[in-house]
Amino acid sequence: MTQLILAVNVDSLPKAKRVYRHTQGWIDVYKVGIDLFTRTGPRIVKLFTDLDARVFLDLKFNDIPSVVAQAALTVTKMGVDMFTIHTTGGVQMMRETVKEVHEFCAKKRLKKRPLILGVTVLTSLDEKSLAVVSGHKKPVLVRERVVELAQLAKKVGLDGVISSAQEASEIKKACGKDFIVVCPGIRLAEEAPVTGINDQARVVSPGEAAQLGADYIVLGRPIIQALDPVSVLEQVRRDIELKKTKG
Repeated sequence: MTQLILAVNVDSLPKAKRVYRHTQGWIDVYKVGIDLFTRTGPRIVKLFTDLDARVFLDLKFNDIPSVVAQAALTVTKMGVDMFTIHTTGGVQMMRETVKEVHEFCAKKRLKKRPLILGVTVLTSLDEKSLAVVSGHKKPVLVRERVVELAQLAKKVGLDGVISSAQEASEIKKACGKDFIVVCPGIRLAEEAPVTGINDQARVVSPGEAAQLGADYIVLGRPIIQALDPVSVLEQVRRDIELKKTKG
């Protein structure tokens, strides 16, 4: 069953706690991104871990290998369930991060090791924008690039990747069904008119994402801004079940 991650896009600890109270029992994992973390620091992680909630710390580490490996150890000690590093940081960076985290968890005999997830191509990028940042004059095929990075991530020992659901089925074919795919860029039918925000280029519905093989989907604004978050989450679950049945 595809699991739900909620991006806690608020600006304070009290607001984050309210989000948790309003969605408890409906959300599988709570995502803390760079915006909230830079406002609150590690306190936001402690808030959720004290509530026995699963935490996805999405800081997208990307630096020299030793720096990222040490940052990964720090968030592991915080008790997060998942965290992200950039696959474009290179093989050595990813491999050293995996090594340090695995060795630490084994040494401490931790029952829970965090999932290390590689960011592939941000869902805000399309073929033209990817070509620009890649230094190519012609559009770069996003799907091919995402799958290449996913294969690299698997080769060095990452647990999975972040990608649009549009690439999920190809990643599963290339990397195996047990390789985790976490998919942001999820949009509900009524979301765009409500928010007026369009910062994603590669988007699908919750049901489509599940049908394409997403292990986790990331939701944000439609839940955070809803007067009745549970009713929206019920709709999301129905969409997933309906598409799974048809699939």
